[in-house]
Amino acid sequence: MRSSPWILFVVLSLMAWLAPGAPAQGTPPGDRPLEIPSDYKLGPEDVISVVTRDVPELSGDFLIRLDGKFTMPIIGDVEAAGLTVTELKYRLEQALRRELREPQVTVNVKQMRLNRVYVLGAVGRPSIIDYRPGWRLTEAIAAVGGLGNLPERLRALVIRGGQTTVVELREIFIDGKNESNLLLQPGDVISIQSDATIRVNILGPVGRPGLVTILEGQGIVEALAAAGGESERAALTRAKVVRRGQEIPVDMYAAVKKGRTDLNLKLEDNDTIIIPEVTARIAVVGQVKQSGAQVIPDGREWTLSQAISNAGGPAPGAKTDGVTIIRQTPEGKVERININYRDIIANKPGAVDPVLQDRDVVFVPQSGKAGTGEISAVLGLVFWPLRLLGF
Repeated sequence: MRSSPWILFVVLSLMAWLAPGAPAQGTPPGDRPLEIPSDYKLGPEDVISVVTRDVPELSGDFLIRLDGKFTMPIIGDVEAAGLTVTELKYRLEQALRRELREPQVTVNVKQMRLNRVYVLGAVGRPSIIDYRPGWRLTEAIAAVGGLGNLPERLRALVIRGGQTTVVELREIFIDGKNESNLLLQPGDVISIQSDATIRVNILGPVGRPGLVTILEGQGIVEALAAAGGESERAALTRAKVVRRGQEIPVDMYAAVKKGRTDLNLKLEDNDTIIIPEVTARIAVVGQVKQSGAQVIPDGREWTLSQAISNAGGPAPGAKTDGVTIIRQTPEGKVERININYRDIIANKPGAVDPVLQDRDVVFVPQSGKAGTGEISAVLGLVFWPLRLLGF
């Protein structure tokens, strides 16, 4: 019996659809790697996905910190900023050769950092604009309505990664110096200001606490940059400005990290900025490589996988499917939350990476042990006194 040409067409179509390499129909879009240029340079706040073949403990999603690094089990801190995914893949494989035979690593970008340029100060429409490759100062200024005053009376402060470059706009618009027309990068803050200056005091965990000089009309973002930026222990979300005896709460995290120009409070002469230290912390103990207290980064959620990764990852012999979060409720009771960390790092469907709370203790037991006695010992250390948390 001869087959119908229509039936043959359907069969061949199904075989092509089911062939290896065809995308799975049920794959959620959010789990697919982003399509990025091959020369894309990784940077702070990029989220990357690392898959180490046959070693799920060395696979997972990692956030590149503001220092350009991320922490990976076994390897420790890895410098990623400025590398392409191909260069990072090679660096990880080279580092893993000390522990594994012929490691095979795949690196993808899961979430890209926002590509924005912030233009503030004396321009037509102070605003946040989309970054375009190849843009210079003049293009960004034109995109926000041009200068708000004569160029000989203005200067541009280009703030990039805690460093500030001052450009006299006369050099660009009158003298025609092309070298002063800086090439921009994503995340740059451009503040167009007049020559008038003010002095403000900034206290707390910053690079250079004390008196700083900024241009009149600038705000808390520029003052922080002038003070050398914040340290890891700075609680920018709880900052305040003291002005003539009155306290003004300011969310410097949103203003600095999220580009909220509406929260960049303009400062006045003799203002004082007070930035407290971060007090929220957790502890990771048991079968990890670097047990101890960790500060929860200000303005961010801190998950179980981030905490264990920050502790150097599970130690050999760790029971990763029996991790316990020890938490004290507001009523003073102690909760024990059992988590299968193995499922989390394997990205199994339904596995949830829990967000830790202030004073949580993460206990990673040893394989083959129930750990009840060890948990009781941990409870005694944590809650009387809170020595594990560094209090």
